[in-house]
Amino acid sequence: MNQPPLNPDALSRASDTISDRYDGNGYEGTANEIAEDAIRAYLAVAQPVVNSVEELDALPVGTVVIINGTMFQADDRDVYGTMWSRVRDIDACSSESLALPARVLYRPEANDAEG
Repeated sequence: MNQPPLNPDALSRASDTISDRYDGNGYEGTANEIAEDAIRAYLAVAQPVVNSVEELDALPVGTVVIINGTMFQADDRDVYGTMWSRVRDIDACSSESLALPARVLYRPEANDAEG
């Protein structure tokens, strides 16, 4: 299965989170707590949450977000903002009609530059 490459900024954030748990004698917390903190830190950078129409409109065409379990892809941009289509559907809608927050799953310039 073709997976997007890991985001190096997100990996760095996760690594920093783990390093912050080290107090010189060992790690503070259980292995599960440390892993959960690292994963949360990674996802905060790799899959940021978008909370406004302006943030949605600032994402490049081709970006994929997930909102309430439904994936949308930015198709086109016009004077009214970005048009979004449900993935595997032909109907498009504007950013203003989407319920927020949205989690970014794919952003072309971040992933394509590495691939």
